[in-house]
Amino acid sequence: MKKIYIDAGHGGADSGAVGVGGVKESEINLAAAKLLKTELLRQGFTVQMSRENDCNKTLAERSREANAFGADVVVSVHANAYSDASASGTETYVYKKGYNAEKIATQVQKNLVEALGTKNRGVKEGNLAILRDTDAPAVLCELAFATNKEDCAKLTNAAYRKKAAVAICKGICAYLGVNYQAEPKPITFLDQEAIPAWAKEAVEKVTDKGLMAGDAEGTFRPNDPVTRAELAVVLARLEML
Repeated sequence: MKKIYIDAGHGGADSGAVGVGGVKESEINLAAAKLLKTELLRQGFTVQMSRENDCNKTLAERSREANAFGADVVVSVHANAYSDASASGTETYVYKKGYNAEKIATQVQKNLVEALGTKNRGVKEGNLAILRDTDAPAVLCELAFATNKEDCAKLTNAAYRKKAAVAICKGICAYLGVNYQAEPKPITFLDQEAIPAWAKEAVEKVTDKGLMAGDAEGTFRPNDPVTRAELAVVLARLEML
């Protein structure tokens, strides 16, 4: 399976930008990058991160690490900043346009803007080490502006960081021709405790895909036999997927 290198921007003594309320960019980047790792692993990708804690690592070390890993895609996660607090929005950088990195960036940027509801600042070129010195096509995502009140509220919100991670993952999947696999919705049946542990994952999958459902009382009845009519409904739904 394809290899994805995630660079959680900054870290350690280099906190990056300081946003509204004193929030550190390095903390935002790491939180979003960890969520992205989870999303990519669920797709079956092999993933390596530049850091998984608040540590120092030079730009040269990150690029060398990505190259040694044999990454197929490199994605660097950042939060933007500007002296004018009104500056807002999302932008994605590549070293040079016209190559595969731009294809990835276009997909990622589109998904990020739709997911976060931020201003679309587009795909831009940047002479940045993580983009310039890696062998694989690389993109750098500026999720939003930590120095903008509205943007920063999204960056520090766990649900929005999850949306950002999903958006980046979807963009990478689109570029690689992989069907994105959403996280299964948790089982919420009233009798979910009656579902055997060995069957829980299967129940989550078939209910998430709409192949099966609970009854009007909100129970799944895991130990009840399936009638021929119920089986016919499931098979018909399967054919429609």
